Amino acid sequence: MNKHLKAALGLSAAMTGASLQPALAQENLPGLAVSSFPSPTASFWFSHLIPKLGLDRKHGFRLTVEAKPSQVAYSDFISGASKACYCIATAAAARFVERGADISQVWIVQTNVSYIVTGDPAIKSAKDLEGKTLAADTATGAWAVAASLISRAGTDLKKVRIQPGSISNSLIELSRGRVDAAVATSALDFIRINQEQPDKYRLIVLGNDKATFEATGGKGIPYWGFGAWNEWLRQPANADLSRKLYAASIDLIGLLRSDTDRIAGEVAEVAKVDKQAFLAETRNYWTYHLGPASDYEKGIRLLGSDFLPAGKQIDAPLTESAYRTLISDFKP
Repeated sequence: MNKHLKAALGLSAAMTGASLQPALAQENLPGLAVSSFPSPTASFWFSHLIPKLGLDRKHGFRLTVEAKPSQVAYSDFISGASKACYCIATAAAARFVERGADISQVWIVQTNVSYIVTGDPAIKSAKDLEGKTLAADTATGAWAVAASLISRAGTDLKKVRIQPGSISNSLIELSRGRVDAAVATSALDFIRINQEQPDKYRLIVLGNDKATFEATGGKGIPYWGFGAWNEWLRQPANADLSRKLYAASIDLIGLLRSDTDRIAGEVAEVAKVDKQAFLAETRNYWTYHLGPASDYEKGIRLLGSDFLPAGKQIDAPLTESAYRTLISDFKP
């Protein structure tokens, strides 16, 4: 073999080895598996965009996400079949802890703002719901929050006719004129129905008032985020993975703020959410306030001691022991 061929082969081998090193390093990254709700929920697109944009690899881990129907995601989480859920609503976590589950809310992604969608010109505030028919998904913690906020706005709910049903059915009933207003958990619901019949509907926003922010220490009412089994979270390797996921999540929030149009396009592709509707929601109704659950302690206590027992979501106000279980001491 002549010296030129040897040199070429040596260079080729060196280049091949160099090209394999990043791939091998990537394969050796520690993995974290989480569950999410199905598309088009925020839980779905938020968790799925982290690996799609490479934010997990940036922080030295590999994230895999399994989307499941909400009841399946929760039952798997509570049974211990999955140890980490990037979909847990604080209200749901409180119910599970009340029933004895050793889980915690680790951090919050979105705060809870309740919305009333109406096309009735006579309904200008929550107080005007008295004597009207309001469609709402009354089986959820979100309704417990909305009902409490409506009451705090001075409305006597005994004077409001409540028509139970899912959010999608509530909006259908509203569009067909069978109810006067509907409760929504996302401004996106309003934007979608308003796209079909522009300027017919209006949005009344609850939960972003001064009194609510004072009651929650200025943080707002926690909505959903990352939850985990405490035994799992106490393991150093899992605690480290959780911190890496938190850092990747912070990066995604930053991109959502600084490069909104691009991320809206990614959300549209991943979750089949209308890009323009998502842009309108993000720019006009920002609710992404990511932070450790301990930062939201006042809001969690408001849920566990007031909103949830009043809404019959839990049997009694949570105990101090329950709060110590529910509110993680996670530090980024």
